[in-house]
Amino acid sequence: MSILRKTAASSARRTVVVALCAASAAGCVITGRDLDRRYAGVNDDPARILVCHGYGCDDRQEVSLSAEEWRDVVALFTPPAETAADERARVAAAIGRMETFIGVKTGTAGDQARSAVFTFDARGQMDCLDESTNTTRYLRLFAAQGLLRFHAVGAIAYRGRLIDGLGPHNAATLQDIVAGQEFAVDSWFHVNGQPAEIMPLDDWRHGWRPAKSAPPAGE
Repeated sequence: MSILRKTAASSARRTVVVALCAASAAGCVITGRDLDRRYAGVNDDPARILVCHGYGCDDRQEVSLSAEEWRDVVALFTPPAETAADERARVAAAIGRMETFIGVKTGTAGDQARSAVFTFDARGQMDCLDESTNTTRYLRLFAAQGLLRFHAVGAIAYRGRLIDGLGPHNAATLQDIVAGQEFAVDSWFHVNGQPAEIMPLDDWRHGWRPAKSAPPAGE
């Protein structure tokens, strides 16, 4: 594995991001479109996965899943889902499984739920920019590997403002190919390795979040 970037300039950018985000505990002020264009990219090879961490994609690290690890992820989609709802449940579990394998390789195994935006030490932690970017890459990997039958991967979604009570936040998205409905896929709400939350995108845009005591999706 390799660290692709960690410079004084990126540290300065982190300072700016933290300053912009200090008024919100929900995420950072980069729109989904900008985030997707900057960092998400195409991902079709489980042996070469670019992972963001350290807040605001400050650290970008290429990691590789072993053949055994990737088979374990694929097994979650075997046999194929028979409904879109079933497929979303499998996706939620698969995101958690990806985080489990990748967390050991990137030092993010201890990533906390709802990581606080204002922190002086983001090592091993992921904010919503990191989470939504990584989740989008994982979803695109699933799609490229033929694991998704009922969904297409959308762009990263963005909600909230610093002054609207919701706070800025980002999430990956899926679209039901038949029904056309869009869903947010949000892995920020739980600790590393737990299933992602998947809910209608409109609900998410209006501030949906699980109760802090609620178990992760799929449990």
